[in-house]
Amino acid sequence: MNPRRYPRIGVLSAWSAFALAGLYGVACGGSSDSTVNNPDSGSGGSSGGSSGGSSGGSSGGSSGGSSGGSSGGSSGGSSGGSSGSSSGSSGGDGGACTAQTALTVAANVTLSVSWPATTAGNAGTGDVHIWLLANFTASGNNFTGTTQTCGTTLPDIALNGLGSIAAGGSKVQIAIGPAVWAKSSMPKFTATGSQTGWGAPNTFTIAPTTGLVGLALPSGTDPTSYTWPSSSWSFPTGTTYPDQDGDSNPGITATPATGNGYVDPPTAIGLGGSAPSADQVYIASRTVVSLSGKWTSCTDLSGTATIPNFDNHVVGCHIKGGSTCTTNAANTQADFLDQNRTVYKPGSATFVAKALSANATCADALSALP
Repeated sequence: MNPRRYPRIGVLSAWSAFALAGLYGVACGGSSDSTVNNPDSGSGGSSGGSSGGSSGGSSGGSSGGSSGGSSGGSSGGSSGGSSGSSSGSSGGDGGACTAQTALTVAANVTLSVSWPATTAGNAGTGDVHIWLLANFTASGNNFTGTTQTCGTTLPDIALNGLGSIAAGGSKVQIAIGPAVWAKSSMPKFTATGSQTGWGAPNTFTIAPTTGLVGLALPSGTDPTSYTWPSSSWSFPTGTTYPDQDGDSNPGITATPATGNGYVDPPTAIGLGGSAPSADQVYIASRTVVSLSGKWTSCTDLSGTATIPNFDNHVVGCHIKGGSTCTTNAANTQADFLDQNRTVYKPGSATFVAKALSANATCADALSALP
């Protein structure tokens, strides 16, 4: 199992609603009225080369020729051309960034989290990584589009003494693999934002965006302001857990890792793993995200993310070697997992993003930003 591609904790909070809208692209090179200078290009990259070379040459040549005779023409032409050429060659990306009307981008968000102890697990801290793939359209400096989650990794959860006795091991890692995130049935979320212009060092801002995965609240319930309940069985009447990964189970399905100290999570307290353990865990989650960042080149962006909500619940499970867990009420097998899930407290967050080809997939997003 590749630890950079899978969630790594007892209970995953799947992030989805990352709004990458300032990532409307810019392609390197190009020359039109809708260009901005690349900050890595000295005094203008290829713009400096062509502008300094042709503009400096022709401007220096004609102006030198008409106003300063042959000396001005020769000096202006060669000096302007040489200066422009030098300026162009010192450019990093070698050109201006052309504003686009559509762009596909990948992002890797790093979120610092902490969590309290549970009956079976120790308190801890660590980093969550979330990979995203977004497709946007732009109108001037305003943009809208959709994003989807392509992968997550979470810090390991260490079991305490009671948890180790119950599970017969030392840690739990529940993974949602790339094949799950890549399914066409997985949700995409609308995002909106604005920017100050195309290319570095322009800034962009994304409005707070809420994503629910494996969860649908009843009509009239605001998914952003709704107070996250302490139990899966405390959601308002009318809440459903849509089978968004298409495997006939509620929510989205995560699979625990085994071996090398990893064990299936127990569904009750027993001795040495005598309690039934779960080989599948069904999850629902909510994440709220806003972004603030800058272009760093024609194809790259970075900045900070604000994530006030990174919530999850266990809504069901499957017993190893058996059938579906008892669920939908307190003191059931699924409830034991839910009460021992990882309750994350989100901290500071950053992101990096990169423009990809229009037909890029989640696999491309994972490869572009490992």
